[in-house]
Amino acid sequence: QGFDPLLPGFRYLPFNDVEALRSGIRPETAAVLLEPIQGEGGVNVATPAFLRAVAEVCKEHDLLMMFDEVQAGFCRCGDPMAWRMIAPELEPDGISWAKGMGGGVPIGAFWLNDRAIDEQGTPLPSLMGPASHGSTYGGNPLVCAASLAVLREIREKELCNHVILMEARVRDLLQAWALPAITEVRGKGLL
Repeated sequence: QGFDPLLPGFRYLPFNDVEALRSGIRPETAAVLLEPIQGEGGVNVATPAFLRAVAEVCKEHDLLMMFDEVQAGFCRCGDPMAWRMIAPELEPDGISWAKGMGGGVPIGAFWLNDRAIDEQGTPLPSLMGPASHGSTYGGNPLVCAASLAVLREIREKELCNHVILMEARVRDLLQAWALPAITEVRGKGLL
């Protein structure tokens, strides 16, 4: 059915629900992974209070806090890091990116800080050297050059600022339509 079976070892909890998060932590929990702005399921935006509660729960239980920014990252929401549009003071331990960094070419990246360690206490980033994890076409020069061009365009044309300006225009337009079928306008930036 659909994409089942899902990857084992994950617990799926209601979004923006602090009590579900707190009650969902188990002794074997190692991390909390979430999309601060969910692309699928209706572009649901985490509340600042929820993201701060996630950070607090992660600190209380010594868990990694990881953000999936595959859809929302790279200025689609007005900042290269979408969570900063919600709770800019947070510092996740891991971040995944993809779609916005490629401009249509298939590329993804995962950043992990040194808080993530293996059973022997070795920081995981130091274990992930050349050829430790990859794919046949991972890191190929053509795709990396395309991504570099995207990053340059984002910076040189100040696309994050443009996204913020366009968000206000699009939101005003959608709210002005006031159609009965539109029950809510939500999102961040141009997502």
